[in-house]
Amino acid sequence: MKDIEAKWQEMPKLQLQRWDTEATVPMHQSNALGARLLKSGRFGADLIKFPPGGRVGTHTHPGQHILIVVSGDGWVTVCFDDYRGRYPLQTGVCYLIPGNVPHAIDAETELAIISVADDHRDVEAKERLDLNS
Repeated sequence: MKDIEAKWQEMPKLQLQRWDTEATVPMHQSNALGARLLKSGRFGADLIKFPPGGRVGTHTHPGQHILIVVSGDGWVTVCFDDYRGRYPLQTGVCYLIPGNVPHAIDAETELAIISVADDHRDVEAKERLDLNS
């Protein structure tokens, strides 16, 4: 029993956060606002809210991430090699964006996305994304 108790004490603590929290932190290189939801080491999730017409230009992240659309409409444009595709962002849709793949987000309406990343950087961090020219 002591072994089990010791292992329990070593485990990371369970984190719980509502995703309908207020997004108040300006996202670097964008007109979106964000809020950290969860983080453990380099793994984390944020809520990102874009105003109608909001965007983040073509950029990359060092790690891969999943975009989960919780409300609104917009587009994600993905560019790699000679391929360029534009895909709808709609409530209930999710996308996996591989690391270092250039992509952009454009909001048509107010757009709320949960971004889950395996190389998480804070919303306001300059290292969060590298904007491409």
